[in-house]
Amino acid sequence: MKDITILMDMDDTLCDNFGQRTRDLRKIFKNESEVIPDYRSSKCPLHVQKKLRKIMSQPGWWENLPRLEDGFELYELAKKENAEIEILTRAPRTYPLAWTEKFLWCMKNVPDVDNINLTFKKKKYPGDILIDDWPEYITSWLDYNQNRRAILPLREWNKDYTHLRAVHYNGKNIEQVAELIRDVKARNAHL
Repeated sequence: MKDITILMDMDDTLCDNFGQRTRDLRKIFKNESEVIPDYRSSKCPLHVQKKLRKIMSQPGWWENLPRLEDGFELYELAKKENAEIEILTRAPRTYPLAWTEKFLWCMKNVPDVDNINLTFKKKKYPGDILIDDWPEYITSWLDYNQNRRAILPLREWNKDYTHLRAVHYNGKNIEQVAELIRDVKARNAHL
């Protein structure tokens, strides 16, 4: 039996969605000012958003996203700590192909994962720890799941994020993250 449940995000936690969008836009736009891979940003013009939609709708795009090594360091740590690992990834409404391809990506890259959950809302999924790069998802999950903890792989968009029950993983503080996991395991053992 596993000691704890760790929920792990995919995009920009285990796989490089943002980086791939950036690389793909650089192939199209020679002017660096047009390379705005964050389609949610108000700075992203409509013509760039249209290109991103076309890029992300290509067969194989989601399935072949590159791995992020710091995310896999966290994945391996979770396995070492005897955690049940569940992928918890947001299912994009505008890219139906992504649903299948995210599953295929998992089968190629994390075939030993305990479960795969594609959802519109992450906050209602029970677990002991959420590992995710996106502050909004971390906050809503922590607010809904009182007394739970979160780990954020350090990214440009979350570097200033703070929460009393969350810690960043910067690639150098693996022992701090391991201690957080062990603390949660010890607390669960006393319940």
